[in-house]
Amino acid sequence: MQYALAHEAMHTYAFPADVLHEEDGTWSVVFPDLPGCVTWGTTQEEAIVNGQEAATLHLEGLREHGNAIPVPSATSPTQATILVRA
Repeated sequence: MQYALAHEAMHTYAFPADVLHEEDGTWSVVFPDLPGCVTWGTTQEEAIVNGQEAATLHLEGLREHGNAIPVPSATSPTQATILVRA
């Protein structure tokens, strides 16, 4: 017999992110509060969209493995705030 697991309610998190223009013209996104969660894009917009997706998957992985989702730290003036729904 199979059982369906109840899903936790979705929340929106505002994580600070370093959005960096690289020497080769691409853009990188690094989430200091989510170690190992990095991505990139050919444009700044693409990198941010990819960042939202990467952070969402990162949070889903944390939740699936029974780990707590970290509380987002304050965004510094040099960082972007990226909204993540998970």
